[in-house]
Amino acid sequence: MVEDYLRSSFFNHPEVNRQIPAIEKALGNDEISATIAAKQLIKTFEEISSMENYKKVR
Repeated sequence: MVEDYLRSSFFNHPEVNRQIPAIEKALGNDEISATIAAKQLIKTFEEISSMENYKKVR
């Protein structure tokens, strides 16, 4: 249940979705590693989610 929620939240996040094509292209061109790609998407998700949560609290 928690895993499904987190997976859905991550992959349905507009900013994550916006970045996926560029990251997939960079991966395909061996410009970045899978680890760096994952970290970049997670960082984006965490930063945007933190800002969204901050706005809700205010």
